[in-house]
Amino acid sequence: MDRHTAAYGSMAAWCSRLRGRWGLLIMLLLAAGGCTGPQEMAGGGTTAPAEDMDYTLVYLLHADADYLYHDREGSPLQADEKMLKEARAVARKASRGEVFIFHQRPEKNILGLFPKKDRRMYHYRGGTLVARKSYSPRGETPFRAEAALYRSHRREGDSGERSKRILLYYGHEIPARPRRGYYQSRPSVLFGSDSFSEGIARFQGPGTDLFDLVVLSTCNNGTPGMISNLEGRAHHVLASPQNLHLSHIDTDPLTALEDNPALPPAELADRMADHTFERMEPWMQTAVTIARYDMQEVGGYVGDLARRVEHPFRQGGPKTQGVDNIDCARLLPGEAVRSEGVRVWFKPPAFGRQSDRKNHSGWGCRPPNR
Repeated sequence: MDRHTAAYGSMAAWCSRLRGRWGLLIMLLLAAGGCTGPQEMAGGGTTAPAEDMDYTLVYLLHADADYLYHDREGSPLQADEKMLKEARAVARKASRGEVFIFHQRPEKNILGLFPKKDRRMYHYRGGTLVARKSYSPRGETPFRAEAALYRSHRREGDSGERSKRILLYYGHEIPARPRRGYYQSRPSVLFGSDSFSEGIARFQGPGTDLFDLVVLSTCNNGTPGMISNLEGRAHHVLASPQNLHLSHIDTDPLTALEDNPALPPAELADRMADHTFERMEPWMQTAVTIARYDMQEVGGYVGDLARRVEHPFRQGGPKTQGVDNIDCARLLPGEAVRSEGVRVWFKPPAFGRQSDRKNHSGWGCRPPNR
């Protein structure tokens, strides 16, 4: 073998090794990217045209935390997965609606460098799954990626009539003040009521295109501070002033829009609250409290109420994380706590000092620091 042949053989071997290494890296990247692109899913039926859509639902399902719980039979369940099944069941029945479901699963990386794009978007139109896509967060701004996907996939109708728009958030309590750790796989990201409000504004159109209804299926977020932050975001808000105990606000009643798209958003919210309360009331031993806020009515006084009850040790300070709210009326004894525009569903706890209570103001407040 002459030196040219030997040199060629040596270079060929080196190239082979290089190809092997790059091939492995390319395979890893393809594995990561193979589930990242949009996957248009034929639903087997005829998708209704955009102009026929009478309503839009946007589900935001936070899953980047511990959502393990046990049902009444003791079986372990993941709350976010249970809610995902319910949301998809509602979407399949929405023959007159467009439904976006964003499942914010924990974000992982390949080799510590490349995001796997673990979050999922499901887009239904006319009861048919028209797109399913994996994606990653964009920076540290809440819902930036979700809102971009929503805007790029949603089609504006040509009828000239504005369809109903409802946003539903499922997750742990949204902190009153920004704090880190809400997203376990992204511990440096700050999240709180201000950033939540700013995040959902990304789904709004120009001008005063408010959501007809925002549902907060979280603990302790029916507060003066949170509702004040949602002014200019929604016409109505459905939330719990106290603890939901890993239960959730039912969305099956939204299928009533199929029979009557003109159903007022306040009535829709009331049906959801009725359905949820009737399910929880017979077996819950702790208090059950749900409230619906008419933003036009509460807007005249909620900012002032928020200032009266806002104290660092009450509204979201580190010492009160995980502490259940109390009725704001208990925090301000002798003062009138206004409740115009608030409808309340309330069952007192079965035991304890509060078991004889008959009503609730609909406003939750942090108890004084002890």
